[in-house]
Amino acid sequence: MIRSLSNGVRIGIVGVFELEAETMLLILSEWIHEKAAFVTSELRLFDDVDESSEAHQTRDVGGVTHSIDPLTDHAFLDLDLVYFFGSHSTSSARVLKWAPIALKAGATVIDSTGTFAEHPETLPCVPAANGHKLRTGSPQIIINPLPLTIGLIHSLQALRQNSRPSDPVINDLGIRDLKVAACQSVSSAGRTALSELLSQSQDVLNGEPPTPSPLFPQPIAFDVLPFVESGYENRVIREVRRILDQPNTAISVFIARVPALNGLGAHVWVELERSDSRPLTAHDLENALKRNGGISLKESAEELTLSRISGHDETYIGLVHENRTESNSWRYWLALDNLRAGTAMNALRIAQFLYKDLAG
Repeated sequence: MIRSLSNGVRIGIVGVFELEAETMLLILSEWIHEKAAFVTSELRLFDDVDESSEAHQTRDVGGVTHSIDPLTDHAFLDLDLVYFFGSHSTSSARVLKWAPIALKAGATVIDSTGTFAEHPETLPCVPAANGHKLRTGSPQIIINPLPLTIGLIHSLQALRQNSRPSDPVINDLGIRDLKVAACQSVSSAGRTALSELLSQSQDVLNGEPPTPSPLFPQPIAFDVLPFVESGYENRVIREVRRILDQPNTAISVFIARVPALNGLGAHVWVELERSDSRPLTAHDLENALKRNGGISLKESAEELTLSRISGHDETYIGLVHENRTESNSWRYWLALDNLRAGTAMNALRIAQFLYKDLAG
């Protein structure tokens, strides 16, 4: 059973050198300084530690220095939540080994690596949409979805439930069809990918051919790669269907890798379930998006670039237009900081949902 909480949540983070984990620690530091949003009573950090390097042995979080320790069989004792960060390809073995140990110690596991994404007993969670499905009273594995999934859910949940709240006939519209064409920055591939983009860009600017990439099939500098990691697009489709509880919704997702340091953007086409009431207007949809606290609706395209939204907590949406080729069909541009507004903030929102009494 989950222990009774009195002074705050005890959190462990595995993979603390990953960009997503570092972003989450930055947010926690901000919250601590603001004395708002969430209360933690203990924070333990874990990773593959180089014993000879003092620089990588500690992290400062909110003015408190925390040691970074190797994983042991007793590392998770008395913790409430254990986060796992890292890419599926490099972290799955670690997650498969240590997540069951965390569960046995009584902690709930929040998996941001995708290792358990296809397990039928785990739940991909965006709390505003399906947090009510989380179990209470016992440890569990919760999937922190992909950043693109998180951004899509924020917008789709707002549209289908709030398009016209005064009209009960269409107050809970379903999603009939969804098409997504997204561009993914290199930060989603990790720190090495950031270094590759900068290094290759300098090569090209110096008149040299870009250094071959160990991460991507082709150099990313000044180019667009029409693919991402194997299985990424299908995982977005599965997560959206499960979170919205619409298993039969037609969804198509295509993602390209672009030479931007951070952020993701997506052109979204969505067809809502038809209604006998008057057709929805762009004004209806914009009002629905404005009512969602996690969305920032913008009127100008200049405010929706990846560089402008980087470092912010919200999902940015704009360029909302009716898609005249289909009735009750709409298109819009979506952008968010994949590290911060995506992975890190959703991971913390899951904790806030589980422990509402400790959220400010």
